[in-house]
Amino acid sequence: MAKRSGKKKSAHERRLSDYLKHKGRDEPFPVYVLRGTDPFLLEKGRAAVRDRTIGDADPGLAVAEFDGPEAQAAEVLDALRTLPFLAERRLVILREADDFLNKTTRPLLHTPDPKGTLTEIYDARVAVYAKADLVVDAHPEYSLSDMTKQVIRVLRTRPDVLEEMR
Repeated sequence: MAKRSGKKKSAHERRLSDYLKHKGRDEPFPVYVLRGTDPFLLEKGRAAVRDRTIGDADPGLAVAEFDGPEAQAAEVLDALRTLPFLAERRLVILREADDFLNKTTRPLLHTPDPKGTLTEIYDARVAVYAKADLVVDAHPEYSLSDMTKQVIRVLRTRPDVLEEMR
């Protein structure tokens, strides 16, 4: 018989077998973390959480699933912020979350000298940038929305580049 660790579990930490025995007795938690190395048990756990969270609702409308290594932060955040549609609850599943959380999406910040790296990249591209037909001024105080408006304003000066759709 395997020994259990002497570490006491919190009220919210349960083994899959405990969860399966008691499912349906409580309201679902806002977040579940399923961890382990057995793909069969992980899928069984996801199925149990799915059943408990969305019940008979159409999974196509109530569930969003992402694979950690390929998932984009913006897509996952959008799914988390999306309200349920034709269901009481919404479920967002992120498989291999460690891969997602440990992504280095800002590689320049992970170099010993980010400013130096950016300067090298700029210096290597300045000749190409000089050939640009369109120039959009950027200012530090611009929000993303302001910058988008500036890009659109400049693109509209060139009907051969941007065609207005009506």
